[in-house]
Amino acid sequence: MRWRIAILGLLLTAGLALAQGDSPPITPQTAGSLQPLAMLGNGEANDLAFSPSGKLLAVATSVGVLYTETRAPEATQRLEGAPFYAMRIAMRPDGAQIAAGSTDSTLRIWDLPSGKLIAQRTDHGGAVNALAYSTDGQWLATAGGEAGVIVWNVESLEPARTIPASGEAVRALAFSPDGRHIATAGELAAITVWDAATGEVVHEFQQGQGAIGSLVFLPDGRLVSGGESGAVQVWDIEAGEQVGGYQNGDRPIWDMAVRDDGLLVTVGGDEYLRVQVAESGESHGEIANMLHHRMRAVAVSGTLYAIASAQDVSLWDSTSGTRVGWIRMPEKTESAAFSPDGTILAVGCTDGVIEFWDVATRTLRSTVDLERGSVMFVLYRSENEIVAAAEDGTLVVVNPLTGDRRDIFAHEARVSGLVSLNDDRDVVVSTAIDGTLRFTEIAAGISAERERRDNTAFTALALTGAPGVAALGTDDGYVTVARVAERRLRPNPDRFLLGGEAVATALAISPNGRALAVGSTDSALRVFNVGNLQSPPHVLTSFFGPITGIEFSPDGSVMAVTSQDNFVRLIAADGSTVLYEGAAHTAPALRPAFSSDARLLATTGEDGVTWLWGAS
Repeated sequence: MRWRIAILGLLLTAGLALAQGDSPPITPQTAGSLQPLAMLGNGEANDLAFSPSGKLLAVATSVGVLYTETRAPEATQRLEGAPFYAMRIAMRPDGAQIAAGSTDSTLRIWDLPSGKLIAQRTDHGGAVNALAYSTDGQWLATAGGEAGVIVWNVESLEPARTIPASGEAVRALAFSPDGRHIATAGELAAITVWDAATGEVVHEFQQGQGAIGSLVFLPDGRLVSGGESGAVQVWDIEAGEQVGGYQNGDRPIWDMAVRDDGLLVTVGGDEYLRVQVAESGESHGEIANMLHHRMRAVAVSGTLYAIASAQDVSLWDSTSGTRVGWIRMPEKTESAAFSPDGTILAVGCTDGVIEFWDVATRTLRSTVDLERGSVMFVLYRSENEIVAAAEDGTLVVVNPLTGDRRDIFAHEARVSGLVSLNDDRDVVVSTAIDGTLRFTEIAAGISAERERRDNTAFTALALTGAPGVAALGTDDGYVTVARVAERRLRPNPDRFLLGGEAVATALAISPNGRALAVGSTDSALRVFNVGNLQSPPHVLTSFFGPITGIEFSPDGSVMAVTSQDNFVRLIAADGSTVLYEGAAHTAPALRPAFSSDARLLATTGEDGVTWLWGAS
């Protein structure tokens, strides 16, 4: 069969018609027409499924379902539909359908090879946590919410029968090879085997302590369970008793798969895939995935293994033990910055990698691994030089063309702010959670400590060059505003308390230095007049979670605000009016960044992707 997949993906039709130069600048007049143009990145991997031939791999992610050829995994595409958080996926045995369960209570089913979304059902009334096709492909069982287990007729896409909820959330589900039984398990370490035709209970087993995360059937019909306790147990469902098993140390079992020869493949708790005999745990080998990337899902097709962690999906040949393919899946996109000419977007990720995206083609040009933890901030100094702040406190200068990098300074704690001091960007100012503020000369690599607040952590930093105004937030609820001259803060700064238990999480100063925007843990945005900080600020409280980032447009007429409620908002510079709000991210949005001509806005997120936005 020739596989031809018509992919709509997650690029909205209207956005595709807009190239960077065609969209107008984002201003108060155009802000209401803001729309997402493109999604960069693959999201966070949650589950895997092979096609029957093993030539195609489906990946459930935090932004939908990816589909890729196993021989060219870099050529990933997304099945059609708006972004959603896909928890679990299943492939119909004949390869004609893909089903996905999600946190938004929706079961989605796509037809293959057309790639068309043919069903969206919300019968469960809660997150769809588990799903599985019967071996003959006639039935699909799904579990979640208050509806318990629903068995669907895959031709009519209508429920055939419902197995009532048992009082706990079902986390794992499997069809027996002969299709006669459905096994379910959940948070209470209990396993229930049901008659698939009648919905009657056949057997109940107790695995021990902790939730059960995975159920699989061996080819001979025996059931294998694995869960949080690290116990793997084998059950004879005809006799109703345990017939084998082993302990995986103290490492939980998050997912399992069965090889054709009956061996069990497990992942969970660390970065190793293990192949073992189900009854005894006798080892038949293991594969080490990327260090510190704990694996969460596995799928097997012949000699091919697919392994997913939050940061990557890798394909391995089990006969040679070599990796034959790889897809980047950063857990979060932490920071972003446009190059001065607007052609490249640099994105810092929690796995320590900086991605460089071509803005016009929406393609990934290159990556640089800082190997120093999450990339908290990225700042373009010139077209060919970036300053990045890593989680371990190190400031790194990176050449995006060659990948060359050099460390210029290391704070002793995580950096909480990084800004350039002047238009030449030859000096950067950084703050850290150990209460230190430093001015660092990039070319010389010289760093001078200009401020130390013992027993107080800096939580946010903002600075505007021409008037030389800096703002600093600290974890005691204060915001300090000071003039900057000769690479130091002027004495006698203004200092005020936000009030209540609010702590500043994001700060921005308008380009003219007149407005100070403060986002905080109490889900409020306060906009102060820098010339009269004692006057009451304009306060917006329409956020449903702490504010994570604020950025003024280059002309200072509008600000972009991100927050933990997933929304991206455009707000008038004085804080008086919400001009636009929308949620393309499926998890908290983290930081915004404007291009220098204000035609594009980029936002990062905890869903592992970066969105490009533009006005129509």
